[in-house]
Amino acid sequence: MCGTAGLFLGCEAALTCPLQLLRSPDAEAADQPYSSAFHSWDEKASVRTAPRRVLESPLPAHPFPPELVPVFRHPLVTQLPEPQQNFLLAQHLYRYLDFTTQLELVVVNGALLKLALQAEYGLSEPMRLDALRMMCDESYHALFSVDMKLQVTRAYGIAAPTDARAWFLTRLERLLCDMDPTAREVAKLLFVTVSETLISASLAEHNRGTAAPAAVRDMLQDHAIDEGRHHVFFAYFAKHLWARLDTAERLHAGRLIPHLIDAFLSADTGAIEGDLRSAGLSHDDAHQVATEIYLNGDVARQKRQAASRTMRYFAELDAFHDGSAQAELVRYGLVEVT
Repeated sequence: MCGTAGLFLGCEAALTCPLQLLRSPDAEAADQPYSSAFHSWDEKASVRTAPRRVLESPLPAHPFPPELVPVFRHPLVTQLPEPQQNFLLAQHLYRYLDFTTQLELVVVNGALLKLALQAEYGLSEPMRLDALRMMCDESYHALFSVDMKLQVTRAYGIAAPTDARAWFLTRLERLLCDMDPTAREVAKLLFVTVSETLISASLAEHNRGTAAPAAVRDMLQDHAIDEGRHHVFFAYFAKHLWARLDTAERLHAGRLIPHLIDAFLSADTGAIEGDLRSAGLSHDDAHQVATEIYLNGDVARQKRQAASRTMRYFAELDAFHDGSAQAELVRYGLVEVT
C-alpha cells in the first residue's frame, strides 16, 4: 500500500480525488463472486513493465512537491530560505518512502504470505495467486522507495533522518501487545485490509502542476496504479474475512477498526516538529505550525473523507452496530458529531 494517507492529510490536493486512477470500477462488487483485477498484471504491473525511475539532470529546485506537504501552507514555513524549505521537503519525502517500505515489508507482505500459503484462511486458488502477485508488487514498491531515497539523498545533499521508524508500527504494536494470538492474527489482517483500502488522493494528484522531479512523480504514479488492483482485492477480502469471524470476534473487530484507521492516518506530529526545528524554527514556532496545520477541522474532515470508503465496506457488514464501536468512531473523529 502507498503509506501516504496520514502523511498528506492537510494538503489541499486531498480534497479532489480521481478515483479511477486508484481502483477498478469492480471495487464496488465485493458482494459478487471473486473476480480478479490481476488478469493483465503481467502487462501492467510496475514490477513487470515500468523502468527504473532515475532523477533527471538538471534537477528541479525542489525534491518534492510543496503543495503535497501540509506544513507549506503555514507562513512560518514559506518564509524560510530555500535550503531550509528543501530540507523539509526532503524529510517529508523520506518519511513517505520509509513509511511505504516498512508498511509493505513488515506488515502487508507478512499477511499476504499467510494468505497465499495457508489454506486455513479459505481463499480460492485465484485469490491465493493474486496474493503472491501483490507480494511481488509490494516488494518492488519497497525497493523503488529505498532506491529513490538514496538518489535524493545524493542528488540534493540532504541527509535522511537517523531514526525513521514509521509511527504506525509503534501504534499498531501497542494495540496488539495485550491480545491473545488468535485475536492478534485477526487484527493484523484487519489492519492490512484497512491500509489497502484507504485511499490517498495525493498519489493521484501528484503530477498536476508540480515542479518536483519527474522521477518522483513517475514513481508515485507507478505506485498508484498498482494499488488500484490491491484495493479491489481487499474490498472483496473484507467480506470474506468477516464471514469467518464469530459473534464475539465481530464485536471486537468493530471496536478495533476505528483504532486501526487512526493508527494508519494520524500524522506523527512529534517527528514533524523535530523536522521543523531542524529547519531553523524555534521550539514554540514548530509546535505552533504542527498544531495549526494538523489539529484543525479541515484535517479532521479530510481524515473522514480518506476513511470513508473503508468505513463503508465495514458498515455494509454491520461492523459498527454495537454502541461501543460507535463510541470509538466518535473518539477518533471518524464520524461527524453534530
